[in-house]
Amino acid sequence: MATLRELQTKARKAYTKWKKDYSKGLEKDPRSPVSHLCFSILLRNNSITNTKQAEQALRERFVDWNEIRVSPLPELRDALESVGTPTAEQNAYALPRSLRHVVIKLTTPSRYS
Repeated sequence: MATLRELQTKARKAYTKWKKDYSKGLEKDPRSPVSHLCFSILLRNNSITNTKQAEQALRERFVDWNEIRVSPLPELRDALESVGTPTAEQNAYALPRSLRHVVIKLTTPSRYS
């Protein structure tokens, strides 16, 4: 049976080899975690191309994600339908709901901190 030290050494070697082999082609994604969340919501039942168009349409029409959080649903739906998002109604409902949840989680003090 391998010792913990041997397993750590193997893992470190595998990580070093992976980093050397594969990290050259990877670019750092400049988007924020909130942008990733919104992109994944827009991606549900949608193509990548249309999702990127929907994200761009939202960025052009709204100032930031907070404005989307407080915007009326018909306005969001119209922005998504303008680029042909097939699930515009569901996404218009899910985006502000998820953003409200993020704000609540980030602004509510924890009892354990």
